[in-house]
Amino acid sequence: MKKIQLILSAALLLSLPSCRFIKVNNSLLEGWGGEKTVIVASDTMASKDTTVGEFNSLDCNVACNIVYTSGDCAVSLTAPDNVIGYISIENKNGELVVKKDSKVSFNKLHKVSLKVACPELQAVKLNGAAEFSAPTGISAPEFSIDTNGAVDMEINGLKTGNARITANGSADIEVNGLDCSFMRMVVNGAGDIVLTGRADKAEAEINGAGDVDATGLDCQDFSAQTHGIGKVKEPKQR
Repeated sequence: MKKIQLILSAALLLSLPSCRFIKVNNSLLEGWGGEKTVIVASDTMASKDTTVGEFNSLDCNVACNIVYTSGDCAVSLTAPDNVIGYISIENKNGELVVKKDSKVSFNKLHKVSLKVACPELQAVKLNGAAEFSAPTGISAPEFSIDTNGAVDMEINGLKTGNARITANGSADIEVNGLDCSFMRMVVNGAGDIVLTGRADKAEAEINGAGDVDATGLDCQDFSAQTHGIGKVKEPKQR
C-alpha cells in the first residue's frame, strides 16, 4: 500500500508543471492493496437450511439459481463447500436479503442454488447474473420485480392487484398466466419482457434496445412509449 501511495504521489508531483491535477479515489487504493481474497470454488457441494422468520420479499445479490414456491417461510442454500460460508442470508424487516462477503471474490463459481418459500411473495430484486423461476406461480395483493444485470426470470402464473416490472440491463423476463388489475413495465437497456394472460390496464416504457411482447395479453387499455430502438408488440385486441 505504501509503495502505491508513493508512486501516486510522484505522479502528482510530475503533473504540477503542466498544471494537471489527479484526484485519487480511496477505493482504488484499497483494490490495489489486494484486500479481497479470491476463492476458487470447489466441486464439492454443501447445503444449509436457514430459519429467518416471516418475509414477503427477496433481495438477492449473488449469482445463483432461485426457485420460489408458495408455502411456509423456508430457505435452503446449496453452494460449493468453500463458498457457502461466505454467503449470508438474513431477514431485514420482512425482506430476505442474500449477499456475499464483500471482502472475497469467487472464481469458477457455477453452481449456487437457492430455494425460497413464503405464503405471499410481493417483491423480487435481483442484482447480477441470477436466474429466478416460480413453477407453481405467485399470488399476492401486489407484486414488483426489479432487476439489474443479466437476469433470467420465468413465472408460471401471477395473480395480483397491481404489478410492476423494472428491468435494467439485459434481463429476460417471462410471465405466463398473468391475472391483474394493472401492470406497468419499464425496460432500461437491452432487456426483454414477455407477457401472457390478462390485465385490466397495462403500460410499457422502453428506454434503449429492449423489447416488450404483449401479444399474448388480453388487455383493452394498453399504452406504450419507446425511447431508442426498442419495440413494443401490443395486445392483439387493440
